[in-house]
Amino acid sequence: MRALLVAEQLGMTRITLTGFDGGRSQRMADCNIHVAAHNYGVVEDVHQSCMHTLAQYVRHASMSEGLLPSAVF
Repeated sequence: MRALLVAEQLGMTRITLTGFDGGRSQRMADCNIHVAAHNYGVVEDVHQSCMHTLAQYVRHASMSEGLLPSAVF
């Protein structure tokens, strides 16, 4: 929660990953990825998939066009 408050003070975008009822962090976020489940394993698995997808996007976005055809992911 403190990290979200500091990020807000610094003008940073706050992205949270939540499950169950979402809690306070869901309400404080600019963008929230919420998994409407009440099972830790399910929530964590979906969040892990989201993180992998975001990491691949960032990796793709930072690569030059010439490297993409030969890149192994």
